[in-house]
Amino acid sequence: MTAPAQPRRTTGIVVAGSALLAQWLLHLLAPEAPFAPLSVGEWFVRRAPGAIATAAIEALGHHAMDVVAVVAVAVAIALGYAAGRFHPAVHGVIALLGTVVAVLIDPSSPRRSIGVLSAFLTAGVAMAVSALQRRPHTTAADHAAAGDAVGSADSADMAHAADAATTERRALIAAGALLSVAAVVGVGVLRRVGRAVASGFVRIDKPAVSAANPDFDAIAGLSPVVTSRQDHYTVDIDFLDPGVDGASWRLHVGGAVDRPQALSLDELRALPNVERHATLSCISNEVGGDLVGSARWTGVPLADLLQRAGVQRGAVAVEAVAADGYSDSIPIAIALDPSTLVAFGMNGALLPRAHGFPARLRIPSRYGMKNVKWLQAIHVLTADRDGYWELRGWDRTALVRTESRIDTPRDGTTIGPAFTIAGVAWAGDRGVRGVEVSTDGGATWRSADLDRPGDPLAWRRWRTAVALPAGPHALVVRATDGTGVVQTNDHAPPHPSGATGWHRVDVTVRP
Repeated sequence: MTAPAQPRRTTGIVVAGSALLAQWLLHLLAPEAPFAPLSVGEWFVRRAPGAIATAAIEALGHHAMDVVAVVAVAVAIALGYAAGRFHPAVHGVIALLGTVVAVLIDPSSPRRSIGVLSAFLTAGVAMAVSALQRRPHTTAADHAAAGDAVGSADSADMAHAADAATTERRALIAAGALLSVAAVVGVGVLRRVGRAVASGFVRIDKPAVSAANPDFDAIAGLSPVVTSRQDHYTVDIDFLDPGVDGASWRLHVGGAVDRPQALSLDELRALPNVERHATLSCISNEVGGDLVGSARWTGVPLADLLQRAGVQRGAVAVEAVAADGYSDSIPIAIALDPSTLVAFGMNGALLPRAHGFPARLRIPSRYGMKNVKWLQAIHVLTADRDGYWELRGWDRTALVRTESRIDTPRDGTTIGPAFTIAGVAWAGDRGVRGVEVSTDGGATWRSADLDRPGDPLAWRRWRTAVALPAGPHALVVRATDGTGVVQTNDHAPPHPSGATGWHRVDVTVRP
C-alpha cells in the first residue's frame, strides 16, 4: 500500500526549516553570509520609532534583540507553513527571491557575492527537501501489487509515471548541483575569511602602565585588573555580529579634510601606536551592573589620522560609521584628544569579531554607544549629526559617570564576622582619587585601600577589611573622581544619560 505524501502544511514547515538551517550553517562557517530572517528583523528594528525601541530595551533589557530574533525566525517558519506543498521549483524560487530581498535590505550591506551564495544554497536545499517530501512512501506490498498491475496498465499511465519520475530526478539533480556549488564556494569563503581574521599578537610601540598587584589578585570574587577578551561585555544593535573581511577592509577618512585617506589594516597597524588600559561601560548599565570591562586597547590616536588627512577650518565634529550601518559622532575636541584611539588590538592581540574587528573607536570619556565598532569610515563634519541612539532619545554627550561597584561579598550572602569588602571604581578620563565604604547604609564612611595606580583611564580596584557584629548590614560604596567630585547618590535609571546612585549590597553576618 502506498502511504500518502507529506501533508501540505507540514511540507511547507519542513522545507522552510531545512532551508533556514542550511542558511544558518553557512553563516556560522562564513560570518559574512546573511541569515535572511534576521536581516529582515534588523531592517524593521532600524526603522522602529525611537520611543518603541527605548521602551523595548527598558522592558526587556538586552534580551530585546533575542526576542526579535525568535520572532523573525518564527515568522519565516509560519510563511513556510502558509506556502504548503508547492512544486519543488516553486519552493526554490521563493527561497531564492526571499534571500535576495533580505540581502538587499540588510542594514549591514553584505557583499553581493556572499548574498548570491546564500540565496542559491537556500534555494537548493528548499528544492531538494520539497522534492523528497513529495515522494510517496511505498511498502513491500506496494512493490508486489505494482508487479501484478504492470500487465494491466495502459501505455498512457506508464508514460505519465515516467514523466513524473523524470521531473523529480531533474529537480533532485538540480538541487544537488546547487548544493555542490554552494559547498565549494562556501569552503573558499571560509578559508579566505579565516585568513583575514586570523588573530595574532600585535606590535605595541608604547605599552600601558602595568598595575598588577598579587595582594588584590588574591581576593576571591574581585574583578581582575584586566578583563579578558572572553569576559568583556559586548552590546550592539545587531542580531549577529558583522563579519568583515580584514584583507579587503579599508578605513576611509573623509569629509571636511584636505587629503582623504583609505587605510588597509596593515597600513593602520604600521603606524606608530599606543596601548591604553581603559575602562569601557555601556550607557544602559545599571548601578552595580556588569556591562563594564577594563581592557588593554592598542591603536592609533584618531588625532594622528586626522592630521594626516588635514582637518579643514569649520570642522565641529567627527562621525564614525560602522560596517553594520551604525553611526555616531563626537565633538572635534574629543576626536583630537590623544586618548581617543582607532583601536585594532585588545589585550595584545587583534580585535575579536565581537569587539569590532578590524578596528573600532575607543573613547575613554564616553559610554560604549560612542565607541563605534567594525569601523568603516570617519567623516569630518562642519555640522554635528545625531547618532543611532541619539535619534532614539539617548543622551548626545554620553559622558561616563563616576561609578563604583562592590564585587565581594555578593548581595544576600551570609558571611563570618571578619571579611573583606572589595570592588572596582571608574570615572572615564577623570580617573579615581578615592573610594569610601559604609557598613551602615551610608550613615558613616571609611576610606578604602586603593590598588596601585596604573593607567588613569582604567578602573581602580579597592578593598577594606571589616569586622561586624552578627545581624544584617547594608554595605554601600562611593567614589571620588580625579577632579575631587564625589559620586552622587541621586538615583537615576540608565535612560537617557546613564544610571547614577551608590551601589548597595545587603549581607547577614552570622554569630
